[in-house]
Amino acid sequence: MNSIPTSLELLKNSCTHIDNALIKDLKLAHKSSESILTNPPDSYFGDRQIIYKKRTITLPDALFEQYDSLQCKCFMGLFPEINRAWITIDHRLFLWNFEDGSDFYVFEGQEQVIVSVGLVKPIPGVFVDGIEYIILLATPIEIIFLGVAFEEPHNPRSELTLYLTHMSIPSDNVSMTTILGTSNGRIFMCGNNGDLYELQYQAADGWFTRKCRKINRSSNAYTNLIPTFLKLNQDERVISITVDEIRHLLYTLTNKSNIEVIYLGENMNDFQRLFKLTDLCRQTSDISSEFVDPKNFQIISIHTILPLESKILNLVAVTSTGLRLYFSGSSPVQSYMPFRNRVNAPPDNFRLIHVRTPPIINQETNNGYYQRITNPQMSIHIADYSGGVFLASNAVSEEMDVLIGMAPYMPSVIHDQGFSELVSTIPIEGKTWAIAEVPNTFTAKLLDNKNSDDVDLICNELVSQHFFPVRHFLVLTNSGVTVLAQQRPIDYLNSLLENYNEDPNSIRSFFDFYTPEQACAMCLAITCGHPYATNSTPGLPSYLSIPPSMPVIDAAKRCFFEFGGYPAFTGRPFRNDVVSDVGRPLTIPEPVFSGKHNGLVLYLTRLLRSIWKHNITKKVNKGNNKKQEISFTDQVLLSIQKNLSSLNQFFVENPQFSSLPHPTDEILRAASYQEKLEADAFQAEKQSLYALHQLLENCIQAISFLLLLFDYDFSNIIQNLPEQTQNELSELTFESLVCTPKGRAIARNIVAELINKQIDEHIGIDVLSDLLQQNCPLFCTADDVIFYRAVEYLQKAKNTQNQIEREKLLNESLKFFIKVAAQIDQDKLTSIVESFKSVNYYHGIVDLALTCAREWDPSDLAKSCYDENVPENDSRIDILKKRKYCYALAFNGLEAANIAAANASINKQPGSAVTEAILLSQSKAKEKILNSQDVLFHYHIYQWLIEQGSIDQLLEFNTPFLEDFLVNNPTPNLEKANLLWRYYVRNKQLIKAAKILEQLAETDQFDIDLQQRLEYLSLAVTHAKGYANNNKDTSIYLLDLEEKLEVAQVQSVIFRKIQSIPEENKELVEHWLKELNSKLMDISQLYNQYAHPLGLHEEELLIFYTSGYKDPQLIESTWNAIINNTYKADIEADVHQKFDIISNIIIRLGKKFYPNEDVFPLYVLCHMLENLEYQEMKVIERGWVINIMREIGVSFLALFEVYNEIYEKRNSPWHSEVGINYLIENICILIKEWLKNENRNDIPIKLVDEALSKYIMQCSNTNVNEELKNIQKYIRDFY
Repeated sequence: MNSIPTSLELLKNSCTHIDNALIKDLKLAHKSSESILTNPPDSYFGDRQIIYKKRTITLPDALFEQYDSLQCKCFMGLFPEINRAWITIDHRLFLWNFEDGSDFYVFEGQEQVIVSVGLVKPIPGVFVDGIEYIILLATPIEIIFLGVAFEEPHNPRSELTLYLTHMSIPSDNVSMTTILGTSNGRIFMCGNNGDLYELQYQAADGWFTRKCRKINRSSNAYTNLIPTFLKLNQDERVISITVDEIRHLLYTLTNKSNIEVIYLGENMNDFQRLFKLTDLCRQTSDISSEFVDPKNFQIISIHTILPLESKILNLVAVTSTGLRLYFSGSSPVQSYMPFRNRVNAPPDNFRLIHVRTPPIINQETNNGYYQRITNPQMSIHIADYSGGVFLASNAVSEEMDVLIGMAPYMPSVIHDQGFSELVSTIPIEGKTWAIAEVPNTFTAKLLDNKNSDDVDLICNELVSQHFFPVRHFLVLTNSGVTVLAQQRPIDYLNSLLENYNEDPNSIRSFFDFYTPEQACAMCLAITCGHPYATNSTPGLPSYLSIPPSMPVIDAAKRCFFEFGGYPAFTGRPFRNDVVSDVGRPLTIPEPVFSGKHNGLVLYLTRLLRSIWKHNITKKVNKGNNKKQEISFTDQVLLSIQKNLSSLNQFFVENPQFSSLPHPTDEILRAASYQEKLEADAFQAEKQSLYALHQLLENCIQAISFLLLLFDYDFSNIIQNLPEQTQNELSELTFESLVCTPKGRAIARNIVAELINKQIDEHIGIDVLSDLLQQNCPLFCTADDVIFYRAVEYLQKAKNTQNQIEREKLLNESLKFFIKVAAQIDQDKLTSIVESFKSVNYYHGIVDLALTCAREWDPSDLAKSCYDENVPENDSRIDILKKRKYCYALAFNGLEAANIAAANASINKQPGSAVTEAILLSQSKAKEKILNSQDVLFHYHIYQWLIEQGSIDQLLEFNTPFLEDFLVNNPTPNLEKANLLWRYYVRNKQLIKAAKILEQLAETDQFDIDLQQRLEYLSLAVTHAKGYANNNKDTSIYLLDLEEKLEVAQVQSVIFRKIQSIPEENKELVEHWLKELNSKLMDISQLYNQYAHPLGLHEEELLIFYTSGYKDPQLIESTWNAIINNTYKADIEADVHQKFDIISNIIIRLGKKFYPNEDVFPLYVLCHMLENLEYQEMKVIERGWVINIMREIGVSFLALFEVYNEIYEKRNSPWHSEVGINYLIENICILIKEWLKNENRNDIPIKLVDEALSKYIMQCSNTNVNEELKNIQKYIRDFY
């Protein structure tokens, strides 16, 4: 094999894999979109449950009680947009939040019998902003508008409120049976007289228009003037309507099974009748005569097929016998026209083009097909179609329906059997009133016509299951709501993995059917915790979400490796000893990678698909300018990055999967030719996987880079780039950014400009540089950028006459040079030193030269070289020479400073800015030399001063005088006090340093804030601890310091707490903060003056903990206040939310205070919290308190002892039968968890057994009693 390719070559190969996988997905998807038209109309499978029942939510008892009072009419339906079902009983409207199960909202604000209810989007500007929907109540007398608002804006799962809008319109004795709204606020209705109406409204009456008006769209202008009661009964009546929001079409269905197509205009504000399809029974019979009986041919519903589902199909109609009639508004030529140009245009024809017959649901062949035997006799009375999924309710009795679910069957490409559907049947208790899909990102995407790339992918579940969550459907009956879910291939795999140990052959069959490549991609999605691979998608309602199972995740990982196959070579192997014909080269076989490799490529491709081929920027108009912005939202990038990071973690945890092969690997030591081929295939796959891992990490970095740009005014930054770079950036795709030198160069230019902007705005680049280095080092070799910016600052300094400004520029320049000192060579350093000399920046010369000496020799080899007096031929001599060169430059800088200072004195220019700058720089240069920690440098200083004969100057550097200077200050000086303790630290006089720091923390002579006092005390403790000669006195002193630090930390906590007090107490808060910030206080002051009067209960506990205070009653009352205040803080808040807050508080404080029994009294807290749990037993799950204590770290034994004590004492509420049963049930949970999680040797079995006997005797709850007996039997059998 050849040597390992370079990094960019590897990335290029990985990009090719990604591109091929994108094409493969498109090929897989192309067969799904229109294949329904080219395959048999009765191809069905039943080998797995494509739609399954997930949960049944029964109507609340309170609603059943209301139903008993029914006098006239009851209707019901679903509003999935607001997560509610609606039920009308006579004149009352009930909105039932089925997620909660028992929560419903009642509206009784009118007296007429409600015959229909509709939910529509409001017209913008008519109602206040808080109104998100309009509910229309239709009665025989009038139609009433109700505004819908949510407690949490745009969160339909939050509490709902209906508002009277004082807007209504007479219905003229016409009962509206159907109400439908469009996205722009238009409202269409079906009347019981068979007419189609449009309801229009506006904010106020106009000159010629009323505030609300009802237009009969079934009649002409003259018939609108005829009173309703004078109109003759119509033979043909509109019974159903549906709207295509993308194509702007309205469809109506009549009782004669005729369908009319109406165009609503390009802006959805028109009403133009296009086609009316009649005689559909005959047309259906022409296509599928065997299953059409004119006597019972009746279309019961019509459903839109959106453009992202099909380029050809527009509408599907459902008959009462289960036939599905597919209609198209596109000619064959139009089907190949550009998608975007035709989607909103009115169709030039509309026709029936396909009929799909229903399955026989009670007979199935051995091969999984549903076989048709006789003409189906179904009684479909309600149906729903959404995104390829068809649900129909078949009436089998008065008390029960059978729901038939169908969805396209999507095997892999190699198992392409044309279009077929999977069929499921689900018994549903009660009569079905409505069927609807739960809104999700999939349904939202169907209504999005912005990206035609998804037209094929979106409805192919093998591909889309990685982009969208599990789809859920709601079936409303007169007994409740049944929640259904669609089982995608990955969901089917999840179910197989749950039983992997019992039935591994099913997994093998799954891999064979879907191919190892597809199956491995699904296994990776499950293993890596992709949110759409399970039912645990963030944002799903609680009644839909199921957390992932660790055994399933482990099984998925195991199957990935077990069934993923091995790499091989295509073609027939050839032997080395076979000589080819002259001029005929032997063909070298190509490696065929394993399912593991290709599944990884497929999964990675699907993670990156939404950004891979897309430009990273888009042009937007801002004012009069066009600017570039990041094309993707930060939420999209964060979501992709999270999934990529999980996949990267899979690589990290399984290094054997992608690590490059080692020469000693057994597989590489093959002997035979066949074995060598296998070894070569193995090595080729390993190299490819290694490259894919590199690509993965680079993609993560690239996303981090784009996310960082969101925070740094990206649009304005790139305005300063050269025009050519801006043009190249506008065409740069994410793929090119990651995988090409050009992309990286553009990114580095952006980084450089970003740093330039930071520097120009005098903003430190440390934070930015750290972010770039940590998150995206691929695009940030910041050393060069920093160096050139330092040169730029130096050049600006040369051109600046203002001395103060020059000093600032020089300081900035020095700071950046120091950052890259390791990369500065001798020539560059010499040039910088000369430049510093030219602007009298002598201390900068010393600082930079000494920094370079340290950075060029980080291992301090020169010191050992000097100590050993090594010969010239020693390898370390060059390091020593380099450091000597740096020292010479530092001495040169000091000497130049002395000369410049002397010349300034001779020229007699005292007080001038230049002279002051020279003298200051000379002083700083001496200080830097004196404070240097470079031992070797000090050797050279002393030697150099001796050689120069500068003994007086050497004595001047004698540091013992510095202490007297700093200590004997005539007036207090904070700066010198700070220098003093630092001096002591440098000279290892740590106790002295600690005492100075203590004095600074407690002094009232300087304006020192609380945070600085804390730092002083902290440093004092640190240095006191570091004192080498530890004795009794220093130990006592250290203890005193630590106690002061602890009290000061409590003061800091109280200070921060008071900062959060609401603004209405601003003056008082400012007074308290000023007091706390001005001096340190003792623990009593903190309690008596702040914590207790202000009701800072958590801080009171901290004071008790810090001071060792013991008062059980006071501490119990404090805990009680914390818990009760939280529980009663918001009466209207959800109980679960309250309990979550309480548990978080207890866990946080418990981790801080436990096992201190004085401050964290375990018995008191368990009793208190169990009492609270008992009060909410209908809502809160058993074991809540136990879970909290276990999270804190309380042992099972300690908990058992506490709970047993609670049991023995029988204090309220445990003295009642219900209370003691509840307590014993929780103890039962505790013992079960104990037995499950601890070694048997750690459990006092006898004690537990005896306690169980007591509980069994006492407990009157049959289920709990049986559980206790089982536990006792288990203990006695196995312990």
